[in-house]
Amino acid sequence: MSSKQQDYTEYTVDLSQLTKERPLGVTGILRCQNSADFLDACIESCIEGLDELIAVYHNCTDETANILKRKQSKYPNKIKIFEYHPYIYPIDLADEQFQEIMNLPKDSIHLLSGYTNYAISKVTYRYAIKIDSDQLFFSESFKKYCDAYRTEQKVRINPLEQLAYKLYISYLHNPKKDKSPKRKWQDWLAIKMAPFYFSYLKKRIKQDKILVSLSGINVLQKNGEWLTFLGDEKIDTTYRDILCPFNGVRDLFFFEVSEEMTYQACYLPKAPGYNQVLEVMFHNKKLFDGGLIWFHLRPCLQKHTETYQYWYEKAEDRFISLEKFKKCNYSKLKRRKNLFICSRFEPMFSYFYSAQRHSIPWRTLVNWRQEESQEKMSSLDLGKYKIEFDTIIQEYIRTAIQEYEVRDTLRLMLGNHSIKNALFVYILSFISKEQMDYVRSRIAGKSIEESIRNISNFLNHFEWIEKKRNTTNNFNIDSHPWTRLLSPYKRCCLVYLTDEKELAHVSTFLQGKEIPILLLSEYEIPDDTELSETVTAAQVEFSEQKVFENDSIEQNFPRLFLYANTFETILRILSPSKVVCLASSKTYQKELLLGFAKDSNIKIEFW
Repeated sequence: MSSKQQDYTEYTVDLSQLTKERPLGVTGILRCQNSADFLDACIESCIEGLDELIAVYHNCTDETANILKRKQSKYPNKIKIFEYHPYIYPIDLADEQFQEIMNLPKDSIHLLSGYTNYAISKVTYRYAIKIDSDQLFFSESFKKYCDAYRTEQKVRINPLEQLAYKLYISYLHNPKKDKSPKRKWQDWLAIKMAPFYFSYLKKRIKQDKILVSLSGINVLQKNGEWLTFLGDEKIDTTYRDILCPFNGVRDLFFFEVSEEMTYQACYLPKAPGYNQVLEVMFHNKKLFDGGLIWFHLRPCLQKHTETYQYWYEKAEDRFISLEKFKKCNYSKLKRRKNLFICSRFEPMFSYFYSAQRHSIPWRTLVNWRQEESQEKMSSLDLGKYKIEFDTIIQEYIRTAIQEYEVRDTLRLMLGNHSIKNALFVYILSFISKEQMDYVRSRIAGKSIEESIRNISNFLNHFEWIEKKRNTTNNFNIDSHPWTRLLSPYKRCCLVYLTDEKELAHVSTFLQGKEIPILLLSEYEIPDDTELSETVTAAQVEFSEQKVFENDSIEQNFPRLFLYANTFETILRILSPSKVVCLASSKTYQKELLLGFAKDSNIKIEFW
């Protein structure tokens, strides 16, 4: 039974039970899925301000669960851990998945909103805030807000605090078109009175328990230097690759736990093939802006490294070092760096950056990295585990190569290396990340077998381990997506072409053939090409990828592997009566196809 079909009634939340008497205090709600990168630092940065931390993890294959357990041992009276078993649909969805979600109940446990509401149902205290594992909080500032929610008292809001709040509201509603001296003076005064605005917020929290939203600063570390982003209206930021410097647009805020304050699914069909389902807390309460309270480390996550490396190389001018960033006032960033922020939120972020620039604890990032490094180096001899890893991985790759059933007899040469050696070098060139995962796992006290699991997952991703000698028993070819398309051509004559010239040469051979012929082409055959009724043309999907353009093993091997899997899959689906190639030309691709045909005892012809 799949995770979508099992009985998970224990995860269904009766929202009506959320409205009840609770002790005064603040609970953090932390949801985790493979969140090991900064989980420890995130918890340490916010735990002092919280009365309770509800940590719910789902489908984790990294160190997340172990980190949570270690933190729970350190803070047994504050941290509670729960595992969420139901399948959860991702935020970004293809059309088919989007339709599935549209048919689910709005309170489905398979929606992100259902996952979050389950976490809310575990909250003990009266007030809560959702926390992301890639946030590094300004601990002192965060605690002051939590302290305010823990306090119930009547307070006097003085005229300066009232004025500061009104000036902030006026600042938000100035579209920056009004540049009159009076307007400039008023905006300057609003920022200068920001301390009174923050004082106003905390007094309103103590007295009226208003909802306050928090924001942060996006950061990226490259070559030991901390950077932030400048945004770019010319780049499609659908996937949030070029960010603005700031994060948190009134989506993370303190709220009172009740039936009314829960999350619901928000359906966003954005484009054909690309949809989103978000979680949103719909309410009619007024939100107050609380300023910059964390560093947002999402761009530093290992899974995003390649994406941000790509954008850094493509648009380096849209990044700025934090050292330069914090020295520039907002107008200078706009004027000299062409800073771009969505117009809806620009007034809010410009106000808080201008007001808080000199008080933000910028050293938090440097100190955190130094402490993290020292802790790791002093814990254990890392060199010992790296040597241990090297010994294990050498044997592991040899086994992987054997199980992949590499046909060394073909001697498919890549810069004087056989395919076996190419596979070996290719794996080693990408193994550095897995080595660090292994070392971290061993430091955490895991066994060798548990620690090597990441390597197994890495190799399985490319199906190097799953591929056994008897491939038919390990893979159901009938379930392959190409089977339905190619089934009509079973037992055909498969003719493989690499370019337009070859088509001209084989056209005479194609005439008068009685059995169906499938042309497998390396290029797109023009629609006006005259072919007999028994001939069907199919273009190889990866035809635009020119294989073996240079001698780089690392660059060529993935393409070779792509061809190998494609050819073998096609042959297994078609079981052709014979495979035909031109005798006049010789390419690596053709040799690979013929090698698989020979292994499958398929007749081979040369025209």
